[in-house]
Amino acid sequence: PEKDIGLGATAPLYQSGSNSVGLWAMFITMLADLTAFSGLVFGYFYFWTVHGAFPPVGSAEPDRFWLVAAAVGYAAAWALTLLSVRANANGSAYAACASLVAGIALALGGTAALVFAPSATGMDPTVHAYPAIVWVLILWTGIHAAAGVLMQAYVIARTAVGLCTAIYDADVRNVALYWHFMALTAAVTIAVIGLFPEVSR
Repeated sequence: PEKDIGLGATAPLYQSGSNSVGLWAMFITMLADLTAFSGLVFGYFYFWTVHGAFPPVGSAEPDRFWLVAAAVGYAAAWALTLLSVRANANGSAYAACASLVAGIALALGGTAALVFAPSATGMDPTVHAYPAIVWVLILWTGIHAAAGVLMQAYVIARTAVGLCTAIYDADVRNVALYWHFMALTAAVTIAVIGLFPEVSR
């Protein structure tokens, strides 16, 4: 676990959590990602300021039932990812993997619901800036959910072969950090496209 680096000092060979370079790399990367996402959200509200009516009167809006279903799916996927961190820390590889498998299923379900929300009401991104920016926010969130699912699957594979353990747990901790940002992205997207049209009337 440690190596002699001379003059009677030792240094650890492995770090996870807030002491690891990987976690800080993930944090900085996701801060940059969140900045880009903020630009998209700003675009939505910019259109609101320059259009007399935004959303346009009579335009289709995302189906709120499916938006709620998406929110539940993403929230559950986030919670299950955090649960896998705890299970892994307790030495239960089976529980950690089971939590991540369930998290993947719910993340995929949440993404399907999010995509279906505007599809169900016939929102066409080519007719106006309003449906276009709604679809852009959904596309951004869906792509990030897909990346999150790939990360969860990677941790499952690492855990299954014994490379992610209670001691060597940087992988699952870094993925959990990503899912904090993913949950925030989903929450903002769903709130903006689902709640703002009602507030702006």
